[in-house]
Amino acid sequence: MVLNFLFILLILGGIILLIYWVVKQFAPAESSTTSAGKALEILKERYAKGEITREEYEQMKKDLLS
Repeated sequence: MVLNFLFILLILGGIILLIYWVVKQFAPAESSTTSAGKALEILKERYAKGEITREEYEQMKKDLLS
């Protein structure tokens, strides 16, 4: 009786892990979007501080978004 219960729990756990793995594999990668967003924020800060000119800002922004 106890072994049957443990076996069922083991199978359910395996199914949950399999579903988690499949979702993780086929989900779109967010790191590239996050990286570009973070880079744009840094670029905006540099422009606001006066570290770069407007032309440099526009060129770098264009490069990041392409």
